[in-house]
Amino acid sequence: MSPTNHLTLLIVTVLVTLTTGLPCQKSQWKIPHRGFLSYDRRQDSEPRNMFADGKYLTGFSVNNPAILLQGELDRSQQFLTEDPGSLWEVAMHTAFDLRMVNRAGKIDHTYEFLAGFGVVRIHGKATEANSSGMQKLELQIQRLQLPTDRYPARVLKFLNEQNGSPLTGTLKIERHYRVDLQRIQSFKSTLTIQTNGRPARLREQWTFKEAKACRYPAFKQQVAKAIKMGGEYCKRQLTNLQRQDLHATPDTEGRTTGSGLLALCLLTMVKAEIRHDDPTLVAGFEELRKRNIHDTYSLAIAIMAMEALYAPRDERQMLIDRRIDAPLPRKPSATDLKIIQTWTERLLQHTDSSIKDLAYTRRHYYQPGAKRYDNSNTQYATLGLYSAQLCGIEISPTVWHALGHHWLSDRLPDGAPLPLNLTSHTDYAKIRAKASDKKPSRRTVGRGKKIAPAGWPYTTLKLGKTEHMMPLTLSMTAAGITGVTICEAALLTAKPAPPKKSSKRRSKKTTKRSKKPSTKDLFRDFATAREQGYAWLLDNFSLRCNKHRLGYGFHYYYLYGIERACELGQIALIGDRDWYFEGSTMILGMLDQRSGFLPAGNLYSTCFAILFLKQAAPPLPPITGRRRR
Repeated sequence: MSPTNHLTLLIVTVLVTLTTGLPCQKSQWKIPHRGFLSYDRRQDSEPRNMFADGKYLTGFSVNNPAILLQGELDRSQQFLTEDPGSLWEVAMHTAFDLRMVNRAGKIDHTYEFLAGFGVVRIHGKATEANSSGMQKLELQIQRLQLPTDRYPARVLKFLNEQNGSPLTGTLKIERHYRVDLQRIQSFKSTLTIQTNGRPARLREQWTFKEAKACRYPAFKQQVAKAIKMGGEYCKRQLTNLQRQDLHATPDTEGRTTGSGLLALCLLTMVKAEIRHDDPTLVAGFEELRKRNIHDTYSLAIAIMAMEALYAPRDERQMLIDRRIDAPLPRKPSATDLKIIQTWTERLLQHTDSSIKDLAYTRRHYYQPGAKRYDNSNTQYATLGLYSAQLCGIEISPTVWHALGHHWLSDRLPDGAPLPLNLTSHTDYAKIRAKASDKKPSRRTVGRGKKIAPAGWPYTTLKLGKTEHMMPLTLSMTAAGITGVTICEAALLTAKPAPPKKSSKRRSKKTTKRSKKPSTKDLFRDFATAREQGYAWLLDNFSLRCNKHRLGYGFHYYYLYGIERACELGQIALIGDRDWYFEGSTMILGMLDQRSGFLPAGNLYSTCFAILFLKQAAPPLPPITGRRRR
């Protein structure tokens, strides 16, 4: 072939590639570093209420906007590394997988665990793209049985109860990949399923809208607007303090959840910088002071709300800038101090009654007397007690030692050692100031030593020597990191315990108890546990859902938890993931721009989302042993 013909063939090939989108090389996404692509999404379902009926599709809900984060992709920038948490996201995950784009072949994916269904297999074929660059995917959906060789009988029974809905169906996708722009320009999908004897169909159409860089210029302003709107939304909900979900009467289990929600709204309003003399805020706190609060969550959040009322507004930044070395003392009124004292005394009683020595291990449940615990209640008890200490309530160092021992003993190893790189807020600000749009700073990826990941479950229930009933979750691992960090901070600032009188005669039992780890050893163990927890978060990271094996729930509760875990350590990047930007992007995309309310959630969700945006974690003194880059 002559040189002229070679040149002609090359030109034709380039033109075909640009006009049809057919690839000449491996297809991959082009997204700004740590940025995202947003899409316009249209949806239609039959029946129309299929996603609102929790009994129909357990855990089936919309929690995320129509976006794709660069951090969600694998190293080759071809597919999402995080499995979908819900059927709602299966079409997006499949359409955005570029490994089979524009060429024919088989597709076969297995997801663990899809909310409400458990292990689900998606398999079928992809056709070659046509002359317009459109490609069709035709897939079958079926629920698989949980592997019996991986779980004991009791665990299988528990997981099947949570994810036991039958499922069969089909998924048809038509997508258009633009090789010149390196992105899926659009896709249409039809998901048809049969579950619990009822048919359902969901149609979606996604069309590319825009690409945005990490921390784009208007990001701060949009977050500030959302915080203000969310605070005003909570304020409107408190105009009627006798509404049903804010009730003062305990529920059938004796829990004062209405008072807890009232306290959460007040905490959110204070953090959103609603004026302290605002009539609605004043009336809300007056009502809270009158409430007879009983359960752990409500007591803890009430103490946190009261403490926030007396906290300096710029304290977080002063601690980051090292203008102060420790949180400033709160000075509540004598009346409020007495109320906080009463709440604290009740909170201290809400422990697992199966623990005989509370000086060694302390863990909490909803109310006193129960022979059980969970790490969610224990986390909020830890937060409430720390807020009480900031207000001048004396919490014995023994309490912090015992809580710390619980958090250390409840973590479980999971996964092979991996490099852990954490970047502080201060260093990340320097990186962003120096980085160009084209080439990210090398400082964002450091050489971290390998850490063996370990996480926390909702509760541990040992079956034999190694198995536990409840899986590790992102929300509870964030709680574990929060727990060990607060216990260390509280011990650093707690008043020393008075010296005990010496005794010449010591029983064998006393000698055995004296073998508890020293404070120095405890601090070393806290640092190790934090690193292991961050390593587990990095290995399982997702801001789309509370990634775990029981479903898709507690999404905004988890976001508020990840905010605490990272803010308490002053961590801006976990690995290369900007957790705050990614989480804020998810929230901003779901927030109703007129009301400030999250349409897919409830009042709790809105409060948790606003607290995330505000970076409302409690203030801590500098923690020794913290890894920073």
